[in-house]
Amino acid sequence: KRLEMEDALQEIQKAVEGLKQTHTKLLNEERRIDKEQKMTDTEIQQFQTDKQRKLNQVPIVFALRLSQVQCLGAAEGSDGLERLPPELGEHVVFTNEGLNRLMSRITELHREIKEVKAGHKQLQKDFRVRKKDKNVALQHIEDLQAKFQDIQMLK
Repeated sequence: KRLEMEDALQEIQKAVEGLKQTHTKLLNEERRIDKEQKMTDTEIQQFQTDKQRKLNQVPIVFALRLSQVQCLGAAEGSDGLERLPPELGEHVVFTNEGLNRLMSRITELHREIKEVKAGHKQLQKDFRVRKKDKNVALQHIEDLQAKFQDIQMLK
C-alpha cells in the first residue's frame, strides 16, 4: 500500500514537473511573441512615417482662377501697375478667410503683449511699494528692539 502511494506521489510529481516545464515554455513563447509584436509595431510606424514623408514630397498641381490670386508684395520692376509676378513658386497660397484670421491673430497678439507689459509694469510697481513697506517695517522693528534694549538696561 505504501509503495502504491509513493508511486502515485512520484507520478503526481512528474506531472507537476511536466506542467512547470510547459508553463515555462509558454511564458518564454509569450515573451518572444510580445517582443516580435513590438518590433512589428515599430516597423509599421516607421513605414507609415516614410509613406507620409514621400506623400508630402509629391508635387500637386491645381488650377486657380485669376480672380482667386492676389499677390500682397510689390512686383519687381513694377511701373505703378499691379501685376502678378511671373513665377508663383516662392509664394504661399491660402484663402482670404485664412488671411483675415492671420491678421486678426496678429492684432490679438499685439493686444496681449501690451496687456502683459502693463501687468509686468504694475507688478514691478507693486514690488517696489512692498519692498519699501518691508524696509519701513524692518526699521520700525529695529527701533522697537533698540527701545527694548534701553528699557532692559534701565531695569
